This record gives sequence, structure tokens and C-alpha cells, in this order.
Amino acid sequence: MNKINVIISKLNNESFVFEYLDTQCHKIYKIKSDEYGVGTILIGRIKDVKQELKCCFVELGEGIISYLAFSDCNPHFLLNREYDGKYKQGDEILVRITRLPSKNKPYSVSMNVEISGRLSVISSRGEGIFASSKLEKLTRENLITEVSKKFSDEVLSDISCLIRTNAANADLEALFEEISKNINLYHDIVSKAPSRKLYSVLYKPEADFLLRIKENNIEDIEKIVTDDPVYYEQVCNAGLEPLASLYNDKSMPLNILYNLDKVYQDATAKKVYLDCGGYLVIEPTEALTVIDVNSGKYIGKKDNKQCISLVNRQAAIMICKQLALRNISGIVIVDFINCNKEEEKELLNLMKSLTKTDKTKVVVEGFTSLGLLELTRQKIYPSIYEK
Repeated sequence: MNKINVIISKLNNESFVFEYLDTQCHKIYKIKSDEYGVGTILIGRIKDVKQELKCCFVELGEGIISYLAFSDCNPHFLLNREYDGKYKQGDEILVRITRLPSKNKPYSVSMNVEISGRLSVISSRGEGIFASSKLEKLTRENLITEVSKKFSDEVLSDISCLIRTNAANADLEALFEEISKNINLYHDIVSKAPSRKLYSVLYKPEADFLLRIKENNIEDIEKIVTDDPVYYEQVCNAGLEPLASLYNDKSMPLNILYNLDKVYQDATAKKVYLDCGGYLVIEPTEALTVIDVNSGKYIGKKDNKQCISLVNRQAAIMICKQLALRNISGIVIVDFINCNKEEEKELLNLMKSLTKTDKTKVVVEGFTSLGLLELTRQKIYPSIYEK
């Protein structure tokens, strides 16, 4: 199995993480310096309630506004009074950061407390033990059985435990230890919240870039290389020291060794070329991302129908790679080269199969009446385009 190599370095005074699978870069993300990372739990104050929008706007600090959907409210974490069926301006609530700000959108928060580990997630949403649907059925059932034996219903009362995909090959004792630690941390946060001051941060997870690195199976990572002593220390402190190395060869900078400027330029280019000679045009907009498939100068020996089919198949594979590489999220519209209903069905099945391996949730909706493929990809972190 191919190993993942992680490179951390600066380009034009911005810090980036490059993840390589074999010799191909398959993910690039910026290291953000936001005060609050995804997963931060703090006490906010409701600034405004918008019944027509079914949401509240919550202040996380002076002038720092976030979006809270009514569907993400939890009366258990209304701190300043008894819940009477409504939320009011000035209410103090316990919230968790679920999405970083991007473009002209604010932070998103939830009143469902959640502690996410590498192998499991402890949450106030739901009750009981669950496992990732991406795990094989037998593995999923075995893990749920083992965790159920270890933790009684009383311990998991009013909270849920989700076993993550990374637990598939993990040591059971390591899984049990993480779950136990995070259950205790959850109860500690919840018990302290009512007595803490407004805007107090009760839990701050690791830096986002470390969480994203750890989304991989640690066993799949071969090395983490950086030329920045600060990031090297952070990586080591995050329990990744055996994989980490600090690069300091002045005669061959890390940027040049891995040709990072070129890799980044390719990852943000408007055109992406396919092996067959066709190409994609990727256009990010405020509302959605549009991807146009073009045959280019491809002229095959087979008939035109077969040529178009080949371009579309290669385009589907490349599109799924680019979604992860650029962290494209939200609505994505793909204009494949003209194809009939049977070909649309084949492409739809191919896209659904390819996106199953994406660690970020992707929903392939299907073809519209105009022959455009529509899909959505969950927004958690900013895309490569966002400043």
C-alpha cells in the first residue's frame, strides 16, 4: 500500500501542508491562524434571533459573529436561565465551532457538544454506540460489540459514541482509552460551563492542520517533514514525533526539493489536463463551483462516441481527485460532454463509487434535466482558493 508523505512549508509568506500519496500530491491546505479552530467549545451570547431564517446569530467574542441553525440548538446548554421553548437575545449558551469563516460567511456553531478523537467521537447528539458507515459491516459490528462490553449504558447515558474509520486497525485498548478520556473530558466541560464567564473557552482542540493530518490512518503516514521549527514542535507535541523530521539543508530548500511552487500553481490552475488530451475547466464562484469537461484536441482511432466516453470517464476520476486536492465544497455542477441516459447512469455510478473514499461527506445528487451533474461536498475547512 502506498504511504503518505506530509510536507509543511511556506509559500509567499503563507504556510501550507502538502500531502503526497506515492509521488502525487493529493491534498493541499493552508495553516490558518484563526483564534478559534474547528471543535473549539466556548460560551457565546445570542445577539439576534431570526425566526424567518430559522437561526440565531451568536457572538463568540467582541465583534466575532457566528451562525447557529435552530436544528443545531440544544436547550440543555442554555446557561443563564431555564428553557421556556424559545431562545432570546442575550441568552448565554455553550457552543462548538463546526465551520471556520470563509469569504463573506461567518463561523458556524452548534449547541451539541462534541469531543472528537482520532478513533472516536463523543457527542451530546443522540445516545448509544455507533460506528462509521465506511467500515466493513463485520468490522463495524465487532467494534460496536467490544465497546458495548467495555462501557455500560450508564456511562454512555445521554451521550453517544461514534467509532471512526481509523479504528478499523487500531488496538482495542487504545480505542477504549481514548473513549474513556473523552467521556471524562465531556462531563468536565459540561459541569464547568454554568459557572464560567461569557466568551470563556472551555476546550480548544489541536490546531486544524494537525487534525487534518490525523484524519489519515497514522499507520499510512511514512513521514512528516517541515523546515519550520515551530511546526516541527507542534507536530511532535501532537504525538507524531516518530514520524517528524526538521529539514535544514540550506543548499537545497524544501520548496525546491519538492517543487512546491509548481505543485501549488497546478492545484489552483483553471485548466486541468487529462491523460487522453481532454481537460477540465474549474470555475469557483460565490454560490457554487462549475466544472466543464472538454475533449480538447483528443482524436482517437475509435469512433467519436467511444472518444467522448473515454474523456468523460477520465474527467470523473480527475474531478474526484480535484475535489479533495483543492478542498472544494458546497454545490458543484459538472458539465460532461454530451451523453445519453445510459451513459449518464454509468457516470453517476462511477462518481458515487469514487467519492466513497473521500473522508469529507460527498452527496452525488444526479443529472438535472439539462444534463448537468449536481453534487454537494460538506464544508468544514476553507478551500485552497480562500484567503
